[in-house]
Amino acid sequence: MIIKNAIKLIIMVIMLILYTFSNGNFNNLLNTYINGFNIKIRVYGRKNLNNLTKEKCIIMSNHLNGIDFAIVKHIINYYTRQQKNVYTIVKHNLFGDKTDKNIVSHMLGFIKSDLYDKLRFIPYERGNKDSGDIIKKKIIKTVNKKNTILLFPDGETRKDGIPCDFKPGSFRICAENKIKILPITLKYKENIGIGRKDPVNIDKWFNINACIYIHPLIYDDEWDVLRTKVFETIKKPLK
Repeated sequence: MIIKNAIKLIIMVIMLILYTFSNGNFNNLLNTYINGFNIKIRVYGRKNLNNLTKEKCIIMSNHLNGIDFAIVKHIINYYTRQQKNVYTIVKHNLFGDKTDKNIVSHMLGFIKSDLYDKLRFIPYERGNKDSGDIIKKKIIKTVNKKNTILLFPDGETRKDGIPCDFKPGSFRICAENKIKILPITLKYKENIGIGRKDPVNIDKWFNINACIYIHPLIYDDEWDVLRTKVFETIKKPLK
């Protein structure tokens, strides 16, 4: 099984590289990944997506593993018929480095910038004030163009998937700019969660069963109140 999954991953990486230099459709690539990884998804609260295309909003979710973004984007694209582009805030070194000894990370390091653009990723460097200011401007600009942002307000993955410490920055942006938040909760039947310092385990990306809870839009002009509301909403299905 491990060898079979490794072969699948290599094929997916090759597809990703080819996609970067083509005019391919991102949503088709995403669907291929979901099917290729044999990911089964059950959706709750689908009706809460009805106003997503009409509102200025940011999508926020708990975070367990790197596959989370693909599942959320896939569901949003599928049920809203791709009426909005969904951008994702990701760590700046998500796709490794050209100097990395890991061959996959090494290969992707050469095309990282192009890859971020094609996948609609917005890289963020943790602890870098300049990067934070850039992200703030990009979030406002993206939302004002009638697109939306997916971010994980914990800023890192959690083994049990239970949110712990939502960073205040994104909530300040939403409160100050009248941007609503669409909270999402992810749960998996399998134990796929990893900690911040844990090594990536590709076997956890395959043959999984996910539940996604889509909650009603939330807004408050007090950022700390907004953060508490979103935190409790995302956490509730995990209790």
